[in-house]
Amino acid sequence: MISLLLIVSLTVIGLFVYFGNFETNQVAKGQEDVMSSLVDKGNGKFRFHITNPTDKDITFQFTSSQRFDYALKTEDGEQVFLFSSVALFMAVLGEETLKPGEELHYDIDLAELNLEKGKYILEAWLTPTSKEKYKVEMAYIV
Repeated sequence: MISLLLIVSLTVIGLFVYFGNFETNQVAKGQEDVMSSLVDKGNGKFRFHITNPTDKDITFQFTSSQRFDYALKTEDGEQVFLFSSVALFMAVLGEETLKPGEELHYDIDLAELNLEKGKYILEAWLTPTSKEKYKVEMAYIV
């Protein structure tokens, strides 16, 4: 009974967060046991969040110091920027553990790219050892 109540509660909270974000500068997406979101902070600055809405610890394993990546694409899907193609990362094993209710967040600054006016799609994702995960995207207009 408690499990059912927990599942229903998390579903209702997830729907509230998802539909509530249409009125803000944020998109959120639940995948597996993790919630990922992008927040537009204005002036080309964004914050990528990974949140643990469960009642268990979640641990991510990494093969380098890179924890996330992001790409910027045109409306037509042409990639104009990939963060990992211009960044350097240390080749060290690492991990991040999120306790229930905790989050990781990473800042993204697109203002540095001097983009031409137009419509773009920003995609961000976590980069654990298994593969890219928890991808979320948001429209961005310059």
